[in-house]
Amino acid sequence: MSSFHTILSHEVQDYATWRTHFDGHEAKRAQHGIQIDGVYAALDNPNHVTIMARLASPDALQSFMGDPEVQGTMQQAGVIGRPQVQMLQAV
Repeated sequence: MSSFHTILSHEVQDYATWRTHFDGHEAKRAQHGIQIDGVYAALDNPNHVTIMARLASPDALQSFMGDPEVQGTMQQAGVIGRPQVQMLQAV
């Protein structure tokens, strides 16, 4: 059985505001088959966050990011620009 993971990084306007929105979306992530392994802030910029997560399938993240509710929340949370995404598979 394959194991899929992602590392996603993006800039936010304000970490505390973003984190409130992020934490409020746990059920939505679970609905799309995403389980968070960790959230990290860059040492030199606390508004640059990196998220590591396990995915139920390679399409789980795309499904989540394409959800209109998620897109609206990302905008409200102050996500700046398009996230950088790395998809990984355990080997």
